[in-house]
Amino acid sequence: MSDTGQMSSRKLSTSGESLFHVLRVPKGAPEEDLRKSYRRLALQFHPDKNPDNPSAAETFKEINRAYRILTDPVKRSIYEKYGSVGLSIAEQFGEENVNTYFVLTNKWCKALFIFLFLITGCFFCCCCFCCFNFCCGLYKPKPPPDEDIEAKMQLNEDDLDDVTPMQQAAPPYNPSPSSSGFDSNFVTGPTSIGGGVGSGFPYPTPVTVAQQQPISGRVY
Repeated sequence: MSDTGQMSSRKLSTSGESLFHVLRVPKGAPEEDLRKSYRRLALQFHPDKNPDNPSAAETFKEINRAYRILTDPVKRSIYEKYGSVGLSIAEQFGEENVNTYFVLTNKWCKALFIFLFLITGCFFCCCCFCCFNFCCGLYKPKPPPDEDIEAKMQLNEDDLDDVTPMQQAAPPYNPSPSSSGFDSNFVTGPTSIGGGVGSGFPYPTPVTVAQQQPISGRVY
């Protein structure tokens, strides 16, 4: 293959080498020629036949990849039209979106997009509508009065559903005499059993109960 043919084939690949050049077939070769060349090169660069040549294994992988892509009708169509860049786009966005991607990234499409943007100012309108909300809501369309009242009633019902009944807690216990109703000033001095000097409240006199003697004899 001449140098001119190699340069033209390399334009189809970002790696600097065409897949047709890897299989050593001309561009647009039929599938039968691809199969024959693949078998011959696979036997030549198989790692088992080149144990002392590490580069043979890499060449064998490139041959397999080139044959797998060129024998796939969809991938071959993308490669012949867009090169290896198209294959990379197909892996990222899907094979069905490759044409759309290159149309949108075309320089004429970009120029048309900028022209429409400058003429119509649609981006400015969208920014006013979505971001600023008609001057911070001053010119925002108001809902009808009936819908507004219904929305408020619905809001009040939702608020009542969230309210839980409150239980009144018991007052805290206070052991001080004033809180229990007992007058601490009533007792004025030391007290004694049975009442004594200085006792404001007489304590009850203790009652002594005599011990009953056991009854002996027979009871009728």
